[in-house]
Amino acid sequence: MTRHAALIPLTHDHHHFLAPANRLQEAATGDEGARRLAADDYVSFYLGKGLRNMREEKELFFPAAFFADTEARSTVLRALAGHLELHHLTHRLQLELSAGEIAPGSLEQLAGILKEHVRLEETELFAHIQNATPEEELH
Repeated sequence: MTRHAALIPLTHDHHHFLAPANRLQEAATGDEGARRLAADDYVSFYLGKGLRNMREEKELFFPAAFFADTEARSTVLRALAGHLELHHLTHRLQLELSAGEIAPGSLEQLAGILKEHVRLEETELFAHIQNATPEEELH
């Protein structure tokens, strides 16, 4: 299915999520300095572009899909749960940054959740949104 033009900016944002996910995964096997740098870069990204992306999804697209298509509800709820998990893991990473010690497992877990979440939205959720949302609402 071709991506609707209204969703393309969100798809681009998802590509921007994958770059820090890859850096987190690579840094997990590095020294403390590499882990700290990757964690700091990710938190900066998340607090800016990452949160903006999630807010736009929740405000502009999730409600229409949730209420227009009963089949989409479970996918929307999974995406919302993913957002909450990312908030939680990012907060935990911020605490580790403050303490000055980044656990490799934290980076690996966060990278995996980020990739899984992007895959869910790109392969399942956006199809539901396109099918359930009237054309005039997509713009």
